[in-house]
Amino acid sequence: MVSNYIYGGLCSLLVVFSMLAIFTYAYDVEHVQYSSAQGSIVECDKLKAENTVSSDRVKDLSGCILVGVNLRNADLRQADLSETDLRGADLTGADLREADLSGAILYGANLREADLYKADLTGAILSGANLRDTILESAKLDNVKLQYAKLYKTILADTEFTNVDARKANFCGQNLSDKIFFKTNLSGADLAYSNLVYAQLKNADLSDALLKGANLAGVDLSNQDLRGINFRSANLFASNLEGADLTGADLRKANLINANLKYANLENVKLSGTELDKADTEGANIAGIIFEEFKNEVSLNAKKLQKKSNFPGESFSGANASGINFSESTLSGADFSDSNLKNSSMSEVDFSYADLTNADLSGSDLLGANLVGADLEGADLSNANLSGADLSGANLKNANLKNSKLFGAKLFGAKLENADLSFSQIDGANFGGSIMHKVVLTEVNLSEGFFDGADLSFVKLNDRNLSKIKFHNAILRDADFTNSDLSDADLSNAYLNSATLINANLQGANLFSADFGGADLTNVDFSGADLRQVYIKNSKLENIVTNSDTKTDSCFKTDIINEIICKIFRIFTPSSPPYETTDELLDNYILRSNNS
Repeated sequence: MVSNYIYGGLCSLLVVFSMLAIFTYAYDVEHVQYSSAQGSIVECDKLKAENTVSSDRVKDLSGCILVGVNLRNADLRQADLSETDLRGADLTGADLREADLSGAILYGANLREADLYKADLTGAILSGANLRDTILESAKLDNVKLQYAKLYKTILADTEFTNVDARKANFCGQNLSDKIFFKTNLSGADLAYSNLVYAQLKNADLSDALLKGANLAGVDLSNQDLRGINFRSANLFASNLEGADLTGADLRKANLINANLKYANLENVKLSGTELDKADTEGANIAGIIFEEFKNEVSLNAKKLQKKSNFPGESFSGANASGINFSESTLSGADFSDSNLKNSSMSEVDFSYADLTNADLSGSDLLGANLVGADLEGADLSNANLSGADLSGANLKNANLKNSKLFGAKLFGAKLENADLSFSQIDGANFGGSIMHKVVLTEVNLSEGFFDGADLSFVKLNDRNLSKIKFHNAILRDADFTNSDLSDADLSNAYLNSATLINANLQGANLFSADFGGADLTNVDFSGADLRQVYIKNSKLENIVTNSDTKTDSCFKTDIINEIICKIFRIFTPSSPPYETTDELLDNYILRSNNS
């Protein structure tokens, strides 16, 4: 009888203790959910609250992490945004006059129609940013990174480009007359039809730039490496090309009247229709000059494609539209299957729900393009600029995205099975909820992207630096993280069933409520990690390392009492691991319409 009382008392204590643990966990769950939702911008929210006290105070958001934030038409005059992380942010129409953006990170940000008059952008990263119709009058642009950015109709009055990295940037049609480009990298930049009259390009790198139709009258390009550059129909009147290497350049229909071509290398240059009156060619190498005209190979059904075209739902299947500019066009639902769109300008094109299966889009500019729901299965997007593009719900199965630029791109729910993203740059890109089975990620810096809820089952991520990666709620079944650095990573609520993490570094990682069922955790370093509510049934835990900073609870202990406590907790918390999918809900669900 006494033993029964003792047993009953112990059970009561166990239940009470378990309930206390549950309430404690409930508080923790709420805290983690809040932390996950707010992320690292909590500190910024505090700063915002402080700044609302007095409208006279300067807005101080320096060093804040505001990735993907919506600040359309926001009043940020004289704001301190130095060192602020604004990757993928929407700053359309924002008032940033005299704002301090020095050292700010703006990969793939949308700054269209924003006012940055006298803003300080020294050392800022604007790679892949949309700067169309942006006011940059009197802005400081020293040491700015503008790779793959779009500067169309951008107001650049009273600005200089000193030590600017503008590789592959789009300056098409831009007024750049008298501009100083001191030690500026313009390699591969699109300068077609731009006005560069008397621009100072002497110390600029113009290799592989596109200068078709550009006005370069009076420009000094002496001793420059201009091999293979497209100068077709460009105005080079009275320009200085002395000693320049123009091997293989396209100068068809270019104006070279009064140009200085002394000692220039004109080997294999295309000169059909070129005006050379009074040009000085003393000592120039003219071996192999090509005078015949080349036929335009654009197919008939693609000739009507031009800037701001409007052909939704039309068929361009198999078309050859390589190298043409039809940016800002409306082509939603159109059929471009098996088409050749290589090296085309298609920024801000509406390709939503279009058929682009097996299309060749390699080397194309698709900055800010709308590719929502588009079918890109088997498409070649290698070397393409997809900065700021919306690929949500797109089918990219078996697509080639090698060396593509995805700065600030949105890929919510995209299908990327077996896609090849080798060497791509994903700074600020969001892959939330995307399906990435067996995707190839060779040399991709994944820590710069966001993968909340993404399905990366069977992915090989061994021997990688994945420090601070964002894998919250991600599906990582059978993923291989052997020897990888996952320190300070966010793997909360992640599904890592049967994953291999041998010798992985998980110091300081957030593993709250992660499912490690059947995972191999041999030699894993959990120092300072949050291991509360993890699921470790059938996991291999040999030689794991923990320390006094490691957060654990009953679910990480193997004695009978703690196992019971954890079991009771899981009964009262259906959202806790394990996360195995079953048919239980489907089989037991009763249609509500049957009860009405």
